[in-house]
Amino acid sequence: ETTGIGGETGAEEILVRTRDLCRRHGFEAIKLKGGVLPPMEELEALEAIAREFPKYPLRWDPNAAWSVETSIRIANQLMWRHIDLEYLEDPTSSLEGMSQVRQAVPIPLATNMCLVNWEQLAPGIRMHSVDVILSDLHFWGGFQQNRKMIAVAEAFNLGIGMHSDRELGVSTAAMLHFAAATPYLAHAIDSHYHDQLDDVITRPFVYDKGCMKVPDGPGLGVELDRDKVEKYHRLYRQDGAVNEFYDPRRPDWTPALPVF
Repeated sequence: ETTGIGGETGAEEILVRTRDLCRRHGFEAIKLKGGVLPPMEELEALEAIAREFPKYPLRWDPNAAWSVETSIRIANQLMWRHIDLEYLEDPTSSLEGMSQVRQAVPIPLATNMCLVNWEQLAPGIRMHSVDVILSDLHFWGGFQQNRKMIAVAEAFNLGIGMHSDRELGVSTAAMLHFAAATPYLAHAIDSHYHDQLDDVITRPFVYDKGCMKVPDGPGLGVELDRDKVEKYHRLYRQDGAVNEFYDPRRPDWTPALPVF
């Protein structure tokens, strides 16, 4: 598993949190979840992490918050500072924007934002917009659709990782089964599980030296805690959906949310 770090107030705070998570859970791959602070401030945090964890694969995900120009400028800073990223994930938006960045800098680009369905797969490959596709059992439509996508990626020598979207235990179990059954998935999979306070399965997952055990037993190998399901269903009915994109520093600014 790779741990996601981000949302803190500065480089030192991010480094302290990184130390704590790696010590407690044994992570050996680190991803900085960015696009929150000014790019140069996040770069300082990443540089501090790289100094302290020189042998760990590092990833940086600005969530497509940067322009093409900023993406190229910051990527050049990474090279000048000798920060060797496993990949830079979604620095900018759209297949075209990612392609322009990739043409300008020799840093692998990953995505789970600009290439998430079949219609985007062929143009993304033709434009060399990404080097690593982050699979997602939900975005791509289940096990078989992900297997088909990965077969195409392997044919075109694209890397494969796995995206995490704060899934609960059932989806976590599905991800673990799929990752364990996919030898071509060579990058450590993403997880937000360390920030999760509760779960709806009877035996929540635990990290062991930065890894999760693939569950055994019938089906996905997990059992629902019906009382927890009812509890959180009741809370959802009471409070409704929360806007995860709310920014307390800009309380009057609310992005439009997609409707599915």
